[in-house]
Amino acid sequence: SSVAWTETNALYAKDDDGNVTGLVGPDGNPFYQQPLAQSAIPFIMTSSGNFGSFGVLSAITAMNTTHKAAYCYFPANVINNISTPAGWYWTVFRSTTVADVYQERYLTGTPQIPATQTPFAGSGPGAWTQTTGLDIIGPNVVVPANSMGPNGSIVWERGITVLNSAGAKTLNTYFGSSVVQGASLTTTPYNGGIGTIKNRGIATKQYAVNGANGDVGNAGGVKYLAIDTTQDQVAAQAIKLAVATDYAVIESFSFKLCPKA
Repeated sequence: SSVAWTETNALYAKDDDGNVTGLVGPDGNPFYQQPLAQSAIPFIMTSSGNFGSFGVLSAITAMNTTHKAAYCYFPANVINNISTPAGWYWTVFRSTTVADVYQERYLTGTPQIPATQTPFAGSGPGAWTQTTGLDIIGPNVVVPANSMGPNGSIVWERGITVLNSAGAKTLNTYFGSSVVQGASLTTTPYNGGIGTIKNRGIATKQYAVNGANGDVGNAGGVKYLAIDTTQDQVAAQAIKLAVATDYAVIESFSFKLCPKA
């Protein structure tokens, strides 16, 4: 990355591709929020369903809308009759219950629409069961070592949609291995959350505060953390289903860095 003075005598920080990522103060530290990762490409844990030939998904619990493009989570070895790792696969929905799943996967950072869509070959295994009872890490990004500074912060946002049902659909925000906010939804199908994780004058102590709307039972919270931000740390959003016939969607997310010495 680099910094460059403009003709108006303003100092801008730029990434390696020349994109402006923030402003730089007199002390040489960036002070404008820098998006580390953000998108409104959905991340979906569908219900259990059926996989036919060529990665065609069917027989899932009907979604609230037809998501034309999304990354969907599937357990290992359920998409076709060859070994496929568990993960988030590029998925194009035909309807609220039928979709085409492709080989392209999301791993980390800002999700992208694949330049090409590679179908699965051959026949599918048929009925499969969605993972339950575990936090499945979805959108995530590395917060680089020492990037926050002793008084810097991470600002996160998340919008979610879930099935209106009695089963718990839990959405957790992680920083490192710590959960800094969680929302467990049943018959409230929509939720939005925003929060901050701030260093407390040193790089190894944080105070996290958050608020959510749409679910009164999880309307806010605070956390005292002791995470070493002089090392790389991962910020992430996760989904956990209690019942395999439910679904949950991270409709949008962002992680922004606000450095401060």
